[in-house]
Amino acid sequence: MTPLQSYPDYKPSGVEWLGDVPAHWAVLPNRAVFAETNERNHPEEQMLSVTITQGVIRQKTLLEDRSKKDASRLDRSAYKLVCSGDIAYNKMRAWQGAVGVSEYKGIVSPAYVVQRPRSRACSRYLHYLLRTPMFAKEAERWSYGIASDMWSLRPEHFKMIYSCVPPLAEQKAIVRYLDHVDGRIGRYIRGKEKLVALLAEEKQAVIHQAVTRGIDANVRLKPSGVEWLGDVPAHWEVLALKRLGWFRSGSGFPIGEQGQQNEELPFFKVSDMNLPDNEKVMITWNNSISHRTAAKLGAPVFPLGTIIFPKVGGALLTNKRRVVGHQCCIDNNLMGCIVRHGNPK
Repeated sequence: MTPLQSYPDYKPSGVEWLGDVPAHWAVLPNRAVFAETNERNHPEEQMLSVTITQGVIRQKTLLEDRSKKDASRLDRSAYKLVCSGDIAYNKMRAWQGAVGVSEYKGIVSPAYVVQRPRSRACSRYLHYLLRTPMFAKEAERWSYGIASDMWSLRPEHFKMIYSCVPPLAEQKAIVRYLDHVDGRIGRYIRGKEKLVALLAEEKQAVIHQAVTRGIDANVRLKPSGVEWLGDVPAHWEVLALKRLGWFRSGSGFPIGEQGQQNEELPFFKVSDMNLPDNEKVMITWNNSISHRTAAKLGAPVFPLGTIIFPKVGGALLTNKRRVVGHQCCIDNNLMGCIVRHGNPK
């Protein structure tokens, strides 16, 4: 991609979030760029959602990858019609980026705002413009409410925000360029993600090879008698795990005993194990309890160096294995392995 060339002349837009713009571009209030639409009574149309990360998408696409259920009402007659090319935004989340052009005909919640670009504007250009971090800041400035999670960008205030409007042919050229760049970057990201996945598989294969065969490729092997281990070096022993460590479950702690800060013992739960793969030792914690509480509940106190891992549910099938960097307690969804020292026999 070649660097973008500067325009010969720029002018102050008079609008802080836009700064200087090319001299031949118009700077207009949104009431001159958009016309709000409030068409309703189309309950048969598909449901659309306005998201922070993707803009306007089909609701079924949003729900298929989540446990979240459809929260729309059975009576959808009050829902607003969105046509292809319309801009929709979530009044409560515009300042977080929940705005975008729709590629579909459908309906959205009555709490959303639908704006139809006028003839001098290209919908896709406005989509890119309104999804910039600078516009999100401007939307935040025009939003108000009792608290941040109640801030709302009302249509009458959206109309007062100024936008830059290049000639229509130039808007379309900008969109073609950005679509091309977005496609290339998307392919690059997918390629990198595939490479990362392959490297992760190779890493696991190397680890498995090292811990079950050693690092001498020419070592003499023998059958281990254990299916998942296969052949192992002939001079290695194959022992039951109980010969190598003590395994103890964590304890159930009443809610009232959790969430404490600055007590003597860290208290770990399954959710605390969501660390990057390269962070194997748990040296920070969100909850703690006292030795007195642990003794009162009969909870085992695990020593420094204990290996902890989930023991129930889907988490058991993940690669969540961590070493604790401090004497601690764990909840009853976790298991602790205290490694034996000395002769395992």
